[in-house]
Amino acid sequence: MPTIVLIPSGDVMLRLTTYHGALLIRPRSILGLFCALLVSTPVAAQNPWAKVPALSTSCYSAGDPFTDQIEAAFVANQDAIGRQEQINRGLNDQLKSIAPSVMQTRMMAYMQKDPAGFHAYMKDMAGDPQSVQAAMAADNARLAALNKEFATLIANYSAESKATLDPVAAEMLRVTDAASTAPNAERAAAIAKYNAAYVAICNKWIVKQNFPAFFAKFKAYMVENHVPVAESLGLVTKRSMEMAGINTKDYQSTERLQAVSKYIDYIRTVYSLRRRQPQG
Repeated sequence: MPTIVLIPSGDVMLRLTTYHGALLIRPRSILGLFCALLVSTPVAAQNPWAKVPALSTSCYSAGDPFTDQIEAAFVANQDAIGRQEQINRGLNDQLKSIAPSVMQTRMMAYMQKDPAGFHAYMKDMAGDPQSVQAAMAADNARLAALNKEFATLIANYSAESKATLDPVAAEMLRVTDAASTAPNAERAAAIAKYNAAYVAICNKWIVKQNFPAFFAKFKAYMVENHVPVAESLGLVTKRSMEMAGINTKDYQSTERLQAVSKYIDYIRTVYSLRRRQPQG
């Protein structure tokens, strides 16, 4: 029985057929077959999560270096994405520039040099594309659900802040108005009550409970589920480059960097909700 496998080469798939030990190769469209299997070995890379500063526990932005730190981390991460994407594009352009006939020759040479590795790769590539597509659809649905959850948290925070702080703020403004004859002690008490109410809301939502819990959930999903799946799919192209004789030492998936970028963006959005300083 012949065995058929598919390997990406530029904008086409190479259809490989082995029959009684003979290798036959011919081009085939890549449409609908852009990935064939979730392979298990992740691309080696530095850990960009380690470069994200620890969350601030301050409810006020004035004097807190966290705002500058998280912005610097975001910019550095975006720069890293840009540099790596440029490297990856250059390597992929090399792969696309290889003529199918040359690719066939190089793959046959690769098979002769490392038959065990070649056939292991063929076995990996013989997976079920439908299962891969199902996994990707489930991942996209989970990411959409997390984004919706975040939007709901923002809306709920805004609603609770308004309901809690508006009455306290109205009382504070009443006794601290220039025309007010309230004693200084009453003014100070109203200001302190407002600041305490704000800090309570801030602690519950921003720096201790609700949003930090979401950040942890999002990061865990990205680290444990999304990134491994996405990186594994990217290895198809990387391994094809290696079979084509392209040096891939500088190739690296940007999936972790992209995940960190989204994570930081969530944090920036939340911490922008803090007050600059206490009333007083």
